[in-house]
Amino acid sequence: MAPPLQPGGDDATLLEAYRERGDCAALERLVEKYRAPLFSFIFRYVRGVHEAEDCFQETWARVLPRLSRKRTDRLPSYLFTTAHHLLVDAARRARRSPFAARKGLGNDAYTTSEPVEHATPADAAAEADFRRALAAALDTLPEAQRTVFLLRMEADVPFEEIARREGCPLGTVLSRMHYAVTRLRKALAPFRPKGVPP
Repeated sequence: MAPPLQPGGDDATLLEAYRERGDCAALERLVEKYRAPLFSFIFRYVRGVHEAEDCFQETWARVLPRLSRKRTDRLPSYLFTTAHHLLVDAARRARRSPFAARKGLGNDAYTTSEPVEHATPADAAAEADFRRALAAALDTLPEAQRTVFLLRMEADVPFEEIARREGCPLGTVLSRMHYAVTRLRKALAPFRPKGVPP
């Protein structure tokens, strides 16, 4: 009988224990390892804790059957990309986008804008248009660029860690981020306030 896994086991060890021996404790440790960053990412774009928890669980439900066909070192990217697709699908069904309006897409800006008080119907319509455009623009990014963008800007994963997870040089990750931001800024140019440089 295999010895019990110690807390903090790496993804490969935990995944092997779950896939080969059906070790549910290993799976639980893996889920808990990613709970904080993944749940935080989801929670930004849903209405409440229950909705976020549903999406969190659905993400794992989608990922688990495919784990044996996925590279272990790409698990974080796969989790966040799957969650992103679930959020977009839910938003389309609800005729809304999960992405909050943003202040900008500059070199150091991709932050959630504050709620607008006393918004007019025109303001609400403009914000809805922006959210739809942003969600659509994210969907058009190549998977590699979207993965880097989501991990860095939504999950706050350092570039060095993204490079390690993706198995590529840091320069490649930075290049993907650059192209992702450039494409998003171009796609969202019609929403840029007058007088704000591109």
